[in-house]
Amino acid sequence: MAKKIRLEVASGEANAIVGIATQLRDYRLVHFINKSLNTDLANVENLPVYNVKTDSFSYFTLFHYHHPDLRTDICLVSNTNGIGPMVASLKQINFFLILQGAAYRHHIDEMISLIRKIQGVQAAISINQSTTKDFGPILEDLELHILELKQKEDGRKG
Repeated sequence: MAKKIRLEVASGEANAIVGIATQLRDYRLVHFINKSLNTDLANVENLPVYNVKTDSFSYFTLFHYHHPDLRTDICLVSNTNGIGPMVASLKQINFFLILQGAAYRHHIDEMISLIRKIQGVQAAISINQSTTKDFGPILEDLELHILELKQKEDGRKG
């Protein structure tokens, strides 16, 4: 009998994933997050996420900002794209704020409390990555996508 080969996930966990439930449109939410957190999230190319069931890519709205003081990449990703949720087990969440880098727990807690104060946000909760198996492949796709965007940006500068 043939031996099954399993591919191990290469990327680690994100520092934090914050689930945001809101009826605000993405551009309105980004405006308020930028104002509240003193960031500069900007719309970049949509995030392609591989869907195993359909054997194709689904594209989700993505906003990105590199925080120089925290040395952290901050991404706001929509959980819906008109076809279906990116993370089906968390379909009540509209957006994920993903932090990858050197952010500390107290910075993350402060961000969550500031997001909760935004008018129109019903909930902002910290998502436990170990209980939601869907995030591993999504974080890999996000990491690769951000690297591609940075390469394109460096190519335009040089």
